[in-house]
Amino acid sequence: MTGRWSRTCTALRRLAAAAAAGLAATAMGVLPAGADTNERRVALVVGNGAYRDAPALENPLSDAKAMSAALKRIGFEVVEGYDLDLEGMRKVVGQYAGKIDGAKVAFVYYAGHGVAVAGENYFLPTDTVLRSEADLDFKAMNMSLVLRQMQREDRVNVVIL
Repeated sequence: MTGRWSRTCTALRRLAAAAAAGLAATAMGVLPAGADTNERRVALVVGNGAYRDAPALENPLSDAKAMSAALKRIGFEVVEGYDLDLEGMRKVVGQYAGKIDGAKVAFVYYAGHGVAVAGENYFLPTDTVLRSEADLDFKAMNMSLVLRQMQREDRVNVVIL
């Protein structure tokens, strides 16, 4: 049963990656009629798999790199980060926030551990150690922070977790 489950999970991951690439391509096509196809599209791609104090994940790094390459092929400027600690995550989100000003499409792809608590979603950096719910505010990246950056201007926003 384990072999079948592993093959099923692999197939589902590939399907999800293909669907995500399709969504990215579609995002380019949902610009208003008459929009310049050379308008800026910016993506944030993060893949965290090498966790220090949580179970390591096999696929986020390769999935995120594949997504980054696909997005670049279809014209996105990509801010990318792999196996990031909290400081690294804050840095790439800050870079992304600086680049999306004036962009017509803002795209986020995250592969890695995450949690949802009290209606809030959090990306978990590779150095996260959570001992209480309060630790989320100080040791994790709140998805609301990323969404606020995307929503500062009227644009197409796509988020894939």
